[in-house]
Amino acid sequence: MRKNYLLFLLLIACGNAFAQTNFFEPLPVSNLREDVSVTKHIKKLTLYSIKESQLRQHLLKAPLEFSSRTSALTLEIPLPNGQTETFEMFES
Repeated sequence: MRKNYLLFLLLIACGNAFAQTNFFEPLPVSNLREDVSVTKHIKKLTLYSIKESQLRQHLLKAPLEFSSRTSALTLEIPLPNGQTETFEMFES
């Protein structure tokens, strides 16, 4: 029973260590500053706000590109099709 409890705590700790903050927040289209008539050919539009200071802090943890450290820093970036893609980040 004690082994199961310790394993459970370890899994929770690992999950929190690898959790990434969402640095991109969707914004309503009403926040668009440009004339919307310019974008009339666009059928779907999603604006994002970037949490710049948090993103900078996250990117500072990126390992050197050719270092012996094997795990890259991951970053999920929203794509134009509405999905997100995970990228591996290295300092070069």
